[in-house]
Amino acid sequence: MRELDRFIAASDTRIQTRSDLANAQTQLEREAANKQRAMASMARSFAAAVEPDLLALLSPRYEGANTGVRGRIYFTIEGKNFYIICDPFLKDGDVQAGWFGVILGDVNQQLALLQFTSESFQDDLLQAIRHAR
Repeated sequence: MRELDRFIAASDTRIQTRSDLANAQTQLEREAANKQRAMASMARSFAAAVEPDLLALLSPRYEGANTGVRGRIYFTIEGKNFYIICDPFLKDGDVQAGWFGVILGDVNQQLALLQFTSESFQDDLLQAIRHAR
């Protein structure tokens, strides 16, 4: 176990530093940081699930929640507005799944549940977009 002591000590230091930072933040700063972490998590997960050219075409916009444990991905293609509700996922973790839908005026119509970790995520997304046309 002695070989692990330096790694454990470094881990303790990182945990304490994060805790000190969180305790020093105001509620507004904490909410803003949570939103940023949620947006980063969604961006990382979405980028990993689709080809770079498709990602560029969709030009997604990420909106995180104050809690940092949920958010939405928005994109517009061929004049239609789409969304993926990423809810829930672990704070600072990768998105596992999300509800895909189309925005029709003031109404959000959910169309499919997409699994971000599935090999077929991109195909499922493209088929859902085609059906919403």
